[in-house]
Amino acid sequence: MELTTTNVERTIKKAIAEGRIIRGLDKSMKAAKLGQAELLVVANNCKGKDDLIHAAKLSEIPLFEYPGDNMDLGELCRKPYSVSALAIKGD
Repeated sequence: MELTTTNVERTIKKAIAEGRIIRGLDKSMKAAKLGQAELLVVANNCKGKDDLIHAAKLSEIPLFEYPGDNMDLGELCRKPYSVSALAIKGD
């Protein structure tokens, strides 16, 4: 799957419906380190973005840098608060 904004947004919405989403930088980082994530998404203004990118490379998990900020990502997740990063759990 090519990681485009449209594809990632569809994947996030599907994962939310299936209950396979982990929100938050720390929890996403932990999921990456434990190999529980199949995709990581980080907002363009996430302060810990470099650390998550590094964890994704080490764990060989695809990472998508969302073009919107953390409020946009929170809105996509249907939450009334910001979401700086998220992980989509594997099946």
